[in-house]
Amino acid sequence: MPAKKSPKKKKKARKLPGHYCWRCGRRRANEKFSGKGHAKHICKDCAKEQRTETRKKRRIALLRNENSSKNQPTSLSDTSPKQLVSRWVELFNKADVSGLSELYHDDAINHQVANEPVEGKENIRDMFAREFAAAEMVCVVENLFEDGEWAILGWKDPLGLRGCGFFHVVDGKIKFQRGYWDKLSFLRQQGLPTPH
Repeated sequence: MPAKKSPKKKKKARKLPGHYCWRCGRRRANEKFSGKGHAKHICKDCAKEQRTETRKKRRIALLRNENSSKNQPTSLSDTSPKQLVSRWVELFNKADVSGLSELYHDDAINHQVANEPVEGKENIRDMFAREFAAAEMVCVVENLFEDGEWAILGWKDPLGLRGCGFFHVVDGKIKFQRGYWDKLSFLRQQGLPTPH
């Protein structure tokens, strides 16, 4: 009786050193990744390049919005909803918390549907201050419409997030605002903690 051949053992795949960067496609040493970069699989060089591109896109968006807002009225009460939202976008892109809060009535409501409604001008101001401190946000206008006392804004950001906002403008100031956008995508793009 012939001897049985033992089955060949499969060789284990050798794990390559370092991490793979999804942006540049290179395998890099651990030191080339920051804490957030490890989670995102983006090396420090690519993260720096991405920040530079984002800043460049933000400057372009600011220039576009400055050019579109040159014919702004002198007083807010003469401002149409469309003009007011154009001004809002300009101030948003400058991260001007005080300027933004001045566009709201004292008892205004800002309801971003991914979050709880924020009531009152001071609370809205505090919300913007927290959000600008946590993330770099840019609003690029895709569409801006007006219907009576309402302005409707379709927007995107340089990272590809899209959303829309509805602004009820009374006596030249925002009385009510509602916004729709994907919070989970936003948190991931900004490298912020996501809910579990």
